[in-house]
Amino acid sequence: MSETKSSIEKVTVSLELPVGTVERLSALALADGKNLRSYVENLLNLHAEREALSFREHPSPSGDDWWMVHKNCATVHDGIEDMNTGNLTVYSVEDIKAKLGI
Repeated sequence: MSETKSSIEKVTVSLELPVGTVERLSALALADGKNLRSYVENLLNLHAEREALSFREHPSPSGDDWWMVHKNCATVHDGIEDMNTGNLTVYSVEDIKAKLGI
């Protein structure tokens, strides 16, 4: 079920930001054709959704920063897909030791 704007519970939040930050955000909002409030609300909503998605997909229970690099996660996801489609080569410990000469 998708939520409409009228069905979403909202909370008013007061923020204190440096003047330079407000000036830059105001300029970005103007360039985007929005008022500052709408621009910041949209920016925060997008950031929160992206972080929530990232948190749900974060495979490291320790929160290791390696997993925060998109390229690293993409490599792991590609490997999982290769495994699921059978596009892989399986090596035993003995095979790996032989290739390393140990």
